[in-house]
Amino acid sequence: MKNAMFKFSAALTLAAAATSAAYAGGFMLTEQSVAGLGRAYAGSGIVGDDLSAVWYNPAGMVLLPGTQFQMGSVMAYLDLDVETNKGDTDNGAKHGVPIPNMFFTHQMNEDMWFGFGITVPFGMATEYKRDWELADHGMNGECLGFCV
Repeated sequence: MKNAMFKFSAALTLAAAATSAAYAGGFMLTEQSVAGLGRAYAGSGIVGDDLSAVWYNPAGMVLLPGTQFQMGSVMAYLDLDVETNKGDTDNGAKHGVPIPNMFFTHQMNEDMWFGFGITVPFGMATEYKRDWELADHGMNGECLGFCV
């Protein structure tokens, strides 16, 4: 019985290690902070000068004294060239999509912080011609936030 339980636990652990996280449809966006974007997100959440620590590493709020507020936005413009089997091409670029972020932190006392963040982890906007060869597979898609 002990050996069977060990084998079951080992199999369950291996199965869990082989799986990956399931994300909503859309393109994953990492633009949770303009300051982070400027640093290529190196040290996000541990630098102590960027409120996006609320998103990346809430423990990093201990480096943010007092009450602070930060907001920003970047634009994502997709360039999605597609070539069909017949050689037809289309781009699918629809329009730029804003990726906003907003963070608030408040040091309640020496040992306690409160943080609040609003950000967009997924998004996209595409539109292909209605008469293109692959129109039966979809012509457009648009979502911002958690897309399904």
